[in-house]
Amino acid sequence: MSGQRNRIEDNQCTAGDRGIEVTSIFNTVVRNVCQANPVNWFIESGTFVVPIVIGTVSNADISGNVCTGNLGSTDPAANFTE
Repeated sequence: MSGQRNRIEDNQCTAGDRGIEVTSIFNTVVRNVCQANPVNWFIESGTFVVPIVIGTVSNADISGNVCTGNLGSTDPAANFTE
């Protein structure tokens, strides 16, 4: 993304050269997932970014109606690296 004042939201970026690349100011980056890219995130300063969280794999089977989860954030707008 090279323009200004854009919203980069709800993307799934997998196995490319870069996940999310933002090279201009005043953009907003929310609710994206990047995985298996040599560089998952390249975001220059001056960009609004919610937390980027490294997701972890569940270490136990899930059965029933409840899972406490292990995403590392309760922020509904968080970005994730898997």
